[in-house]
Amino acid sequence: MHSDRDALKNIAEKKYFELLQYFENDRGIAKALAPHYGRSIDVLKRNLGLFTFRNQKSTQDFINASNVVLAKIKVQKIDATALLLIGFDMSPIVLVEQAKKLIDLGINVIAPQAIIENTHEQFWDYIKADIALADFIVICEVNGVENTLLQDTAKDKEIIDIQDINDVKAYAMRVTLKKSKYGMK
Repeated sequence: MHSDRDALKNIAEKKYFELLQYFENDRGIAKALAPHYGRSIDVLKRNLGLFTFRNQKSTQDFINASNVVLAKIKVQKIDATALLLIGFDMSPIVLVEQAKKLIDLGINVIAPQAIIENTHEQFWDYIKADIALADFIVICEVNGVENTLLQDTAKDKEIIDIQDINDVKAYAMRVTLKKSKYGMK
């Protein structure tokens, strides 16, 4: 009997960490699960924080609610826009290849380097509006100087390297969920 409870708890923990990819914290997870879980957000948040569900039924309810939310997330169309910035010494072909990767994931792409030469003295001034429109920034092969300039220009935007394509996809889904009914505060 005890091993059944442990097995159920292990499944619940796996579901929790899967949900955490999409939601930033326990409160975000609780808000998404609450309509499917039948408990208040505060009770669910407390259970998540301590990972102490009262009984097997409670744990099973959490797993069932997680399955419903994860199924909805997996079929949800991504609604996110990324600013793509490649290293200044990269060719335009690299820009197109990397943009295609993002588009294939369903992410809208703003690629200012397709329009303005990145060596232009006012490049960083020109892309401020593009940065404001983007939900996050994806970089490819940028050097330390470029990265510093980007961080100075885009202070409040998440910056993710395209090498971490799973992180890019997870962040795009997080942005999508913020915009949807599973919104997070």
